[in-house]
Amino acid sequence: MLIEPSTEYKNEYIEMIEEWRDTGEQLVPFVLRYDHTDFESFLEQIDNLKKGIGLKVGTVSSSTYWFISQERKVIGAVNMRHSLNDRLLQAGGHIGFGVRPSMRLKGYATELLRQSLIKAREMNHLRVLLTCDKDNHGSAKTIVNNGGILDLADVVTGTEIQRYWIEIK
Repeated sequence: MLIEPSTEYKNEYIEMIEEWRDTGEQLVPFVLRYDHTDFESFLEQIDNLKKGIGLKVGTVSSSTYWFISQERKVIGAVNMRHSLNDRLLQAGGHIGFGVRPSMRLKGYATELLRQSLIKAREMNHLRVLLTCDKDNHGSAKTIVNNGGILDLADVVTGTEIQRYWIEIK
């Protein structure tokens, strides 16, 4: 299930971040890279993003959710942009999502994105853009499994990016 970040899952969240960092992989979505040392400030920063308070130039307001398993473990996260700017149209899109390394290839990403699309509909999005690196076959498959249609492949800052649109029913 998708939940808003909270202190209730602080330890589980930190465990996920540490696992991810141990792999050396980039944390996705970008909000996972925020400093969580002062957890209350971290949550306030996430809340400010949602409210559009103190946004850096080029940043749009966005909502962040954690994906929780039935065992109450933080499995992944999604960041949903409320609008798109020129940069997000090229790479980033409306939705950025990620699943912790130990939980991949188990169908969690597909379910995380499915639930995210329900949230997007609640935000009045009728169509959403998702992007992924061309060599990220797992993300591409997850997007396609949720109705993603490849629109364009392009090179953005030296990386081949694929852009997918999903019509929300």
